[in-house]
Amino acid sequence: MRRSTSAHARQLARDLERMTLLLELHVEVSQLLMASEGLESIFAKVLEKVTLALGGERARFLRYDPSHASMVTIGATEGTMPVHERVAPLRWLENSAHEPPPIELFQVLPADGGSGGTVRLTLKPGLSCEINLGGADGEERAVFLLAAHQHLYGMIVVHGIDTSITSPLDVKYFDVLANLLALGLRNAMTLEETERLATRDGLTGVFNHLYFQEFLDWALHRSSRERHPLVLVMLDIDDFKKVNDRFGHPTGDEVLCRLAESLQNGLRKSDMVARYGGEEFVVVLPATTAKRAQQLMDRIAKTVRHGVEFEEAPDYVITVSCGIAEWEAQEPISKRELIARADQAMYYGKRHGKNCTIIWTPVLMAGMETEQRTSEA
Repeated sequence: MRRSTSAHARQLARDLERMTLLLELHVEVSQLLMASEGLESIFAKVLEKVTLALGGERARFLRYDPSHASMVTIGATEGTMPVHERVAPLRWLENSAHEPPPIELFQVLPADGGSGGTVRLTLKPGLSCEINLGGADGEERAVFLLAAHQHLYGMIVVHGIDTSITSPLDVKYFDVLANLLALGLRNAMTLEETERLATRDGLTGVFNHLYFQEFLDWALHRSSRERHPLVLVMLDIDDFKKVNDRFGHPTGDEVLCRLAESLQNGLRKSDMVARYGGEEFVVVLPATTAKRAQQLMDRIAKTVRHGVEFEEAPDYVITVSCGIAEWEAQEPISKRELIARADQAMYYGKRHGKNCTIIWTPVLMAGMETEQRTSEA
C-alpha cells in the first residue's frame, strides 16, 4: 500500500511538473502572438517552443493557399525542407450535415504510416478537408491544425516527436494551444492585410505614394548617416492615353500591372518601387550611382519592350521614359529637390523622343531653361 502511494505521489509530481512546463509554454506563446513582429518571425519562435515541448527534432509552419488548394511552408527549423516550398495538397470534402463534431486540432500521425500521412478536419457540418503530408519515414509526427471560426489558416507539423509525453492530458492541452495559435495566426494575417492595404497600390500591388514618401525620408536619412549615394528614378509610360483610347481601360490596367511586375523582378530587395500616380512610377535605389541606375533601368526597359505581350493588343509595345536624380553625401539636397530633378529629367526625355533614360545634370537643367525661354519668345 505504501509502495503504491509512493508511486502515485511520484506520478503526481511528474504530472505537476509537466503541467507547469505546458502552462509556461502557453504564456510564452501568448506573449509571442501579442508581439508586434512580423508573421514569419513570430511563428519561427513558436516552432522552437512547440518542438521543445513535444521532444521533436524539427518543425515547419505551413500557411494555407486557397488559390492552389495546398499548404505552403513559410517557416521551418533547421534540417527541414526549404521555406516557401509548396507541399501538402488539400482536398475539400462535402459531408452529411450530420457530420460528427470537429476532429481535434492536435493530431499525432504514427510512425508506421497507418494514417497514410493524412489528417482530416471538419470545419463545419457538411464541410471537411483532408491534408496529405506524405510518408512518415519511420517517425512520429504531431500536427497542429490552425483553424478558427470555420476557416482553415495553416498548420504546424513537428517531426520525430517523443510519443511518451503525449498523454491524453497533453493531447487535450495541445488541442487548446492549437486553437490559440489559430486565433493568433488569423489576427496576424488580418493585421498583415490591413498594413498591405495601407501601403500598397490596389491595382499593381507595388507600394503607394504615401509609403514612397515615408520610405524616401528613411532612405535619405540612412544615406546621410552612412555617406552612401542614393538614386531616385521617375518613369512614365509613353503614350499611355493612346492605350486606353485604342484598347480600353482593362488593357491599360494590364499594362500598368505588367510594368510593375517587371520593375519588381528587376530590382534588388533593398530597392523600392511605388506607383507615384496615374501611369508614373518611382524607384528608390539606395547605395547606387546615377550611371549604374541608368544601366539598370535601360535593362528593365528593354525587357519590358521585348518581353511583354498583350493578347488584346498584340502589336502594342510598352516603352517608358525614365528620369534619374542622384543624391550625394558631399552635396546633399532636399527630398523635394531630388524629386523635382528626377521629374525634370523624365520630362526632358519625353520631349526628346521618349523611350529613353535621362540623368539630371546642371547642364541638362540649363538646356531646359534655354528651351523654355526660346519657346516663350
